[in-house]
Amino acid sequence: MAADRRSAILVCVHLSLTGCAVPTLDLTGKACDAAHPCVAGFECVSGSCVSSAATDGGSLECDAGLGACTPSTTQACGTDIGECQAGSQTCSSDGQWGTCVGSVGPAGEVCDGKDNDCNGGTDEWQSLSTSLCPLQLGVCAGSIQSCWAGEEQPCDEFSYGESYEADRERSCDALDNDCDGQTDEGLDDDADGWGVVVRCTA
Repeated sequence: MAADRRSAILVCVHLSLTGCAVPTLDLTGKACDAAHPCVAGFECVSGSCVSSAATDGGSLECDAGLGACTPSTTQACGTDIGECQAGSQTCSSDGQWGTCVGSVGPAGEVCDGKDNDCNGGTDEWQSLSTSLCPLQLGVCAGSIQSCWAGEEQPCDEFSYGESYEADRERSCDALDNDCDGQTDEGLDDDADGWGVVVRCTA
């Protein structure tokens, strides 16, 4: 009986593992901070992830917060409020805004019916600079003229304060109430019964 022979045929199969193609994830503009840094290849610039390639040796044009701009472009600067006038500035070749040209800035507020300090108010007393009153001795020291309707007003008892006494001294208080450089002078020397009858000894 013939031997039963069986032939074995080996078939080699070459298997290869091919990975799936994953689209590149663009992280440009992704929010970032110290606690949430950008991935490798990106840098955190003003709170947004920016490709490192864009910041290495190139010119990165970003928003105004970085001070960058497009060369030769212009923009308004300053303000048009009150007496101020806006100007313009031009972006230089290195992407930086130049000096503001043609602008008129704020000045000290004076009594003229205009908004000199460009804050939206006119002749506001908190920052107003007016002329000194004629009398500057005694209790009148530092007195200034008031402003009304854009014009400085003559000084009066209100301007000089509650301790001011016009014409002559009437109070024995060791003050120069009539602002003539003397204190309690001639008080009741006319014997009219006004004030202290005896010489003032305040």
